[in-house]
Amino acid sequence: MSSIQTMKFWATVIKSYSDVPGEFVDYFEAYSNQDTAFPYTVFAPPYESGKYKTPAKILFILNDKIVFLEKEKPGITSTTYYFKDIALLETGKELLHSWMKVEASSNGGLVSSTIEYNTSSGEVFMPIIEKIRTSINEFGQSDLSGEQSKFDYLSAISYKFMNYSRGSIHYGEKVVGFVLQQCIRKLFLDLYIKKFYKTITKAHMSILTDKEIILIKETSHAISYGHIWTYIPLHRVEGISTSINKESSTVLMTLHLNHGGQISSIFDLSNKPNLDTLLRDFRDVKKFVHK
Repeated sequence: MSSIQTMKFWATVIKSYSDVPGEFVDYFEAYSNQDTAFPYTVFAPPYESGKYKTPAKILFILNDKIVFLEKEKPGITSTTYYFKDIALLETGKELLHSWMKVEASSNGGLVSSTIEYNTSSGEVFMPIIEKIRTSINEFGQSDLSGEQSKFDYLSAISYKFMNYSRGSIHYGEKVVGFVLQQCIRKLFLDLYIKKFYKTITKAHMSILTDKEIILIKETSHAISYGHIWTYIPLHRVEGISTSINKESSTVLMTLHLNHGGQISSIFDLSNKPNLDTLLRDFRDVKKFVHK
């Protein structure tokens, strides 16, 4: 496939009513008048990459909410998320496949929407990611480079996670603590001439700031080129618990979210003291969180 053909699958910014694809145009009638400011809008064409296949989608910001439009038979489905209801934001990339997911509380339950796109066009989603993070958090002021430098010592352990961690910190938040867990593999079959190992968890990072919890992890697939970032505002975290599995010498850390959801991560038992410190820091910071 040529580079020009490949670019047909890239997500693009729609800047005016006249650029809206025909099947979605009804949702933008209010902007048919050129005097009306057009909202920041991203169009993701039908996308197919390996096992991933999604229909055409549009994502746009409108005042205090974000709207997902998806082409389905026989028409278009529309899902709206008010920023005040968003519980977490997830972004991920695996080679040329990238995605953004929003999860929110709705009528006592959970709803979520995901938009997938070619990694090469990821820049067009940055304003939306920025808008969501700044809308669900109240960032103050901080020395961004100073906060990012707190991860510098990781360069000797995992240069990759050092860079990912530095890049995840937003201006206005302060890094309180973090725990890095390298990949855990356990021997499950020893045939003497060959040993077989089972992956308990891929490498991952848990970061606590004064505004949010940021989780960075390698994807669960065989390749190690994929990573997922999850951003959770602290006012959405009810508590954090840990439990020890003596058989596997691991610790399960679980984030309990106030909309009923849970997110768990597995750590080696040797990381338990670091997790205990992170939990104490969370309880201290949580006292000052109001939303």
